[in-house]
Amino acid sequence: YRNRGYIRILMAEIEKDTADADGIYLFANDSVVEFYPKLGFVKGEEYLYTRTVAQIGECRMENIPMNSAEGWQKLEKAMEMGEPLSMCAMVENSGLIFFYVSQFMQENVYYDETLNAWAIAELEDGALMLHNVFAPEGVTQDAVIAAFGADVKTVSLGFVPKDSSGFTCEAYREEDSTFFVKGEAFRENKW
Repeated sequence: YRNRGYIRILMAEIEKDTADADGIYLFANDSVVEFYPKLGFVKGEEYLYTRTVAQIGECRMENIPMNSAEGWQKLEKAMEMGEPLSMCAMVENSGLIFFYVSQFMQENVYYDETLNAWAIAELEDGALMLHNVFAPEGVTQDAVIAAFGADVKTVSLGFVPKDSSGFTCEAYREEDSTFFVKGEAFRENKW
């Protein structure tokens, strides 16, 4: 079905659905990097925000296995009610997050009752990779990071934080993945 224009039709429908968005992005494998510019996309730069931390206290984050309807319902509610800590938060797109959580991130969902905060994160050998946070208004990323306890020595964010103080911002490139953007939202910021 190649070279029949189907992807152009599909992308035109997507653009209709996202006409009121500030911008859209996608990740493409390296075999199609010549295609998306034909649709008005430009290669974007990805950035990773990292910092070292010295924390005290026990880990309050409880690992929530995503193997029950109750877990999924609670996560969905948190996503709907949460105040984004990211400069560029997806709205009305729980399906994409559910895709990741239902696949290779099933064991990476955490909850802290004290903060009423949910996090999708990886913690290994003192390195915390915080992919996303769903928490009520007023909860800071520092409070969420602290909830993982004293074992955390470095933090990397899988999002562009509203508050980047103390973080180092470096260009990031994942193998066989090119970040493409379209729209005003992506022109000046470091995503």
